[in-house]
Amino acid sequence: MSTFNEGVKGTLEFKALKVDALLDDGYDEVPELLPGDRLDDDLHVIVSWWPEIAVDDHIALVWDEEILDAESDAFHYVEESEADDHEHEFELILPASYWRSVGEGEESRFSLGYAVRPSLSTVWEHGPSRFVRIDRLAPGGEEGALGKMVFPKALEDRGVILESDFEQGVLWVTISGYLHQAWGDTITVSMTDGIERVSAGPFTVDSEREATPVALPQTQLQTLLGGIPISFTYQVLDRAGNESALSLAHDSLVLEVVQPLPAPRVRDADEAGNLDFSLLGDADVLVYLDPDDRWVVGQAVTLVWVGMTANGSRLAPVIKHGQLKADGVEFSLDNAHAAAVLQGDARLVYRIDEGGLGSDPRVISIIGSLELAAPEVDEATGGALDPENVPSQGATIRIKAYPHMAKGDQILLEWNGVSAAGDPHDLSWSLDVQQVGDLEQRVGKDDIEVLVGGRVTLFYTLTAVGGALSGSADCDLRVGRVAFPRPEVEKAFGDDKDQLDFNRDFVGASHVKVTVRQYAGMAGDQVAIVLEVPDLDYQLPWKEDVGPADLIFEVPAGVVMHGIGNTVPISYRILRGDQKETSDVLELNIQEQQLDMQAPNYMSFAGQAPAFIVRYPEVKSGDQVDIHWQVEGEAFRNATAAVYQDENYWLVPIEPGWVAADKGKTVYANYSVVPKVGEKRQFSPLYTFKPR
Repeated sequence: MSTFNEGVKGTLEFKALKVDALLDDGYDEVPELLPGDRLDDDLHVIVSWWPEIAVDDHIALVWDEEILDAESDAFHYVEESEADDHEHEFELILPASYWRSVGEGEESRFSLGYAVRPSLSTVWEHGPSRFVRIDRLAPGGEEGALGKMVFPKALEDRGVILESDFEQGVLWVTISGYLHQAWGDTITVSMTDGIERVSAGPFTVDSEREATPVALPQTQLQTLLGGIPISFTYQVLDRAGNESALSLAHDSLVLEVVQPLPAPRVRDADEAGNLDFSLLGDADVLVYLDPDDRWVVGQAVTLVWVGMTANGSRLAPVIKHGQLKADGVEFSLDNAHAAAVLQGDARLVYRIDEGGLGSDPRVISIIGSLELAAPEVDEATGGALDPENVPSQGATIRIKAYPHMAKGDQILLEWNGVSAAGDPHDLSWSLDVQQVGDLEQRVGKDDIEVLVGGRVTLFYTLTAVGGALSGSADCDLRVGRVAFPRPEVEKAFGDDKDQLDFNRDFVGASHVKVTVRQYAGMAGDQVAIVLEVPDLDYQLPWKEDVGPADLIFEVPAGVVMHGIGNTVPISYRILRGDQKETSDVLELNIQEQQLDMQAPNYMSFAGQAPAFIVRYPEVKSGDQVDIHWQVEGEAFRNATAAVYQDENYWLVPIEPGWVAADKGKTVYANYSVVPKVGEKRQFSPLYTFKPR
């Protein structure tokens, strides 16, 4: 190929080059913009006949100073019939490959002309040239670079679009200047309530820098649902056909509802509009529409729930359909919708489909947090982590799948250890949830061995996808070999056998059995059970010179009753010669009961007319009260008394023989209310005294 500067003479009377595909870009007299939809097509160029034309003249396109005399279809030799036709036009083709070097996000300008070389000559005569501009610059630049639409300040501050905001049927807003803004760009606005979408435009840009005013039609806007946020976005299309990314959404405005119906009600939300997720649990959200005189029974109604997460992301609307009923309408929304906006809020409105009547909005805040179980360590048993049971690669901490687990959740897992010497040893890990299921984290064996004789507490904090924070329960473990496993209580239940329902399982029982399992080196030891009930540390008598077998202790039922509604540590003490040991501790949770009862009070007059004063809520005629009287090593005594009038308390006489038989001994006494059919028996706390 030849170069543009080879033999330039310019003595021929050439005519201007014709390129019909180019657009006027508004800046140059001669169109030079190649449209985006033509970038993959070859460019067809017309060279017109000129007076000095001769047979076998060599015509070639010139692209950016390069003569394309060997490029197929970009050159031509004049034939006799063409030379004789004064109206003849020569069509040459410039391949699209010549501008494919211009990538997305780039712009370039090239010169395009033609040259003629007479037969038997080596000199090229150059005709007129023009420019071709390739524009692949998207208006606004990268995604997220186009800002939000700008509304009048008074409207922004108010947050509600009123009828008075429209001027002659339009709402005026502006689109701020943006990167690569050019004359002739067009802007199209999209408006949606999440249910329907309407558009406005296109609006033409007439400046390279200034903001563009945009008129939003009232008729279009008011087809959307009032009372819930409307999302306003826009896109820009330039003259080359480059389309911008979607602008940032403006979604803080709602349409005014004219003559609104009463707002929906949310069951369990308080007067301040708070719905406590901790109390809601896994139940659905119930929403009620109260009847109104303007209702027509049987008409279709649509409820809309629009949630905003704790981190400020607005979620797609949840839509429920129903029919108006004379006594109102009830909707049930899946619990997951409340979980998605935990520690955020939700806006609810409804609209009667026929006639378009809409309600006031109801805004509720979803407070509380997720209930998360404690993390676990696979190698731990009985509340302890023994390094001997940990493989060389370390122990596995397990976080079990939790309610509403989702990809994108983030977890901060913390390991707070304290060595036997009291030195802290803390670790933490950040975990990303990739899929729903258990999460595992390895902790090194060295990190466990340094804590032998001490303790470690594990817990985690969840940051959900929506930004809500929830903390797990703690996992407390002792670290080291467990020589003396914790005791076991009969009828205890739960995964760790640490739950007890006394009111259900021990009605009428005089004792509760506690078992000490056989342990290594047991023979000859002395063993005693210890319970730490509220205000009383109770130790059973020692069993001496025990053999290598399980030991069963019987704890007075009254002592266990005293722990109702509390967590009672139960362990056993070991005497081995002069050496004292203590077993692992069972933290026994004795479940709560319905009544908050007081311990009885003992009274007598110089040993005469002994009685108990009993107090509990709503002492009333017809109640029956059982008195429980127990002395260590003696027979269990009880008696029943009837209440025959409503009082704040009641006197229950005591058999004088009980007092005489147990004079000077420690008595464990309490009472219970005999239940009606289908109810549980309720027990009072313990009263300990020595009769005189």
